Amino acid sequence: MRYFKRVEGNRVYLSPIRVDDAELYLKWMNDPAVAVNFGFAHRLFSLAQEEAELVELSERWTFAIVEKGSDRLLGNVFFMDMDHVYRIAEVGVFIGEAADRGKGYGGEALSLLLSYGFDFLDLHNILLHVHEDNQAAIKCYKKLGFRDCGRRTEAVYKNGKRVDMLSMELLKTWFAEREKVKETDIGGKPRMGNAIQDALLERRTIRGYKPEALSKEQVAALAEAALASPSANNAQPWRLKLITNKPLIEEFDKAIFESFKVTLPEVYERSKSRGSTVLYHAPLVVLILTPQANPAAVDVGILSENLAISAIGLGLGSAILGLPGFLFKSPEAAEIWRKKLEIPEGYDLALTVVVGYKADGVEVRAYAPDFEKVSYIE
Repeated sequence: MRYFKRVEGNRVYLSPIRVDDAELYLKWMNDPAVAVNFGFAHRLFSLAQEEAELVELSERWTFAIVEKGSDRLLGNVFFMDMDHVYRIAEVGVFIGEAADRGKGYGGEALSLLLSYGFDFLDLHNILLHVHEDNQAAIKCYKKLGFRDCGRRTEAVYKNGKRVDMLSMELLKTWFAEREKVKETDIGGKPRMGNAIQDALLERRTIRGYKPEALSKEQVAALAEAALASPSANNAQPWRLKLITNKPLIEEFDKAIFESFKVTLPEVYERSKSRGSTVLYHAPLVVLILTPQANPAAVDVGILSENLAISAIGLGLGSAILGLPGFLFKSPEAAEIWRKKLEIPEGYDLALTVVVGYKADGVEVRAYAPDFEKVSYIE
């Protein structure tokens, strides 16, 4: 067994680091993106140096971040400068591969380490430093409860320019209370918060995805969340098709798009402006099928929302789509695609949900609730 589940989460676990992973760490430490953010851009690392560094780190509070299921090493999360008298420490985290960043691995690992530090090491105050231009990291830290506590102006020189170094701190009480009351921009008022509430408010329609495939564990988790959806009389009238076959998805996407030329010219032009895609290159397409005798529109809507919220919890984005159903308005196309998608006799496509990792640069609409549409009877 290479790694041990010292602290376990939903998608990752923390394990003691291994010195024989030195070659992989060496690759990461010589990656400019990692080196710049850690202040190592001016240094070169050798294998001997990395092995010696790992030996030293293995005697400190440094954990390997390991993906559950695959047992794949993702990076490190660590405490440093720990003082047991004052019950303070600094914390840091990094994800080695660029393809693994932005997927929530680092945030989950950091949350696990913070819980370990507060609950088992009895820490009171945890500090971190972050470059001001690393907005993704800052957003993650604030979500965990960290607050600004200092700024060192133009303290970092990177990529030919100077940026500020920010300091952020987290108290044990703040971390414990982060699920109870959180600040929000809704009317400038505090709201009651928890992980489910956050996921509901974070959900957006994502119209562009990275090519990375989802793991079997992620796909299974989404299916389980969908099947947990409530339905009238618990009839559960639906059938689900979860498609990860990339060539089939691409062919399906093209067929939907081309069908709009005749049926929906305006949608055709709009889709053309978005790269001639309706499924947005998502690595997972979920077809929600319902009986022809019982379309169960309300049940379908609830199920699609379950999928979308589950996706947020897995660090993924989604889009709930009705347009793919228009392909089946043509009897010829319906005959072809019912067979290709293995749609059972007596069932129709009610709704489609696409899921994946949001592609870089994809614009997402800001959340702007219209409370004028809400009234109260007290």
